[in-house]
Amino acid sequence: NILGKSQKIFARKTEIVKINRHDKDEFLTKNHIQGSDNSKIYYGLVYNGEIVACMTFGNSRFNKNYDFELMRFCPKNYFTVIGGASRLLKHFRKHHVGSIISYADKRYSFDGNLYKKLGFSLDGETKPSFSVFNIKNNTMHSRLSFRKHQMTHFPLYDEDLKAYEIMQLHGYDRIWDAGEYRFVML
Repeated sequence: NILGKSQKIFARKTEIVKINRHDKDEFLTKNHIQGSDNSKIYYGLVYNGEIVACMTFGNSRFNKNYDFELMRFCPKNYFTVIGGASRLLKHFRKHHVGSIISYADKRYSFDGNLYKKLGFSLDGETKPSFSVFNIKNNTMHSRLSFRKHQMTHFPLYDEDLKAYEIMQLHGYDRIWDAGEYRFVML
């Protein structure tokens, strides 16, 4: 997409649909760098009977001062849906009242330009954090699933070890990011 080599579709030529959880999970797993999410509200744009973009929302996870969190916007791989994010956000706002917060990973979003175009305001930046990488099968996992109290079922769990040490014993390591931009819409 960054190189301008994707197939372009205008959002006005798509149909907004409320998709089911299975279709949302499958679409995000195939097309979003972070995979699926645990969102509760999800819409898709359909073109010629095929989902070409998806936007998901849930309750704000990290900042309870906001009603919703925009968790994912994702076009299908090798497609650009011109106006797709705007159309999906507008549809969401038509059916849900409240403030929205969202985060843009600085590794992939150079300046959060999409959020600015959608009318979000930059609220700040988060510090670098990490994801957990399984060295054996090349899979990435949320760090939230690897807190010490959640690893008590690991075969080599030892109360005297730190969470990071337990992870390493089981073939996991940390991959650090560059932090995130935090955007809000009131």
